[in-house]
Amino acid sequence: MNAPWPALTMALAVIFLGDRIEPYQVAAFVIVAVSIYGLLAAGLRKEYSL
Repeated sequence: MNAPWPALTMALAVIFLGDRIEPYQVAAFVIVAVSIYGLLAAGLRKEYSL
């Protein structure tokens, strides 16, 4: 599992560059994060059901 580097990059861009975080960026990040955690949960469930 990696740290959420895209989220950190977006936050740093807001702080240091004054950029905006667009709604589609937040939506894409949420979709990716939910997908990753879903895959992790499915893997753990499969591992413990054997």
